[in-house]
Amino acid sequence: MANGQKQDWYLDPFTYVMNFLPATASVTTNGSFTVQADSAFCLVSTTLIVSDTSDAAVANLVPFGNSSTSLLPFLITLSDSGAGRDLMDGAVAVDNLFGTGQRPYLWPFKKVFAPNSTVTARLQNLSATDRRVRLAFNGDILFAYNSQFMNALMHSVVSTPLVIQAPPS
Repeated sequence: MANGQKQDWYLDPFTYVMNFLPATASVTTNGSFTVQADSAFCLVSTTLIVSDTSDAAVANLVPFGNSSTSLLPFLITLSDSGAGRDLMDGAVAVDNLFGTGQRPYLWPFKKVFAPNSTVTARLQNLSATDRRVRLAFNGDILFAYNSQFMNALMHSVVSTPLVIQAPPS
């Protein structure tokens, strides 16, 4: 930073994972992760892998379809304990929020989860077959060098949308 000032924060790439092993047929299963206590988490993209219960690929289960009817048979609801609310008002098709490794779902605005927040997913399998579902929440751990900056950051996250950009190199 200019004039020898220390930067108040830095970003470090990180991925949180939720595994539904299995996502039982016709059942809603809960999964969660807890953001580390020393940092916030800035969500950038989300991806998923769906397989059968032996981890083999399923030929007719193709997200984002090679046909107009290829949607994954799962509904999902995400909630953030730090904000004290769900991120949607009802379950949505998992294809709305999760992409593949080749085509990740990029969040239009960065979602920041406060330190120690628990992110919970409620995944409903709409099919009559057990599956294994692995969700990846890709983003950046946001480390703050002082508590004043972290408090200001989290206050701005609650009150207004926040876009975090890395400083120019």
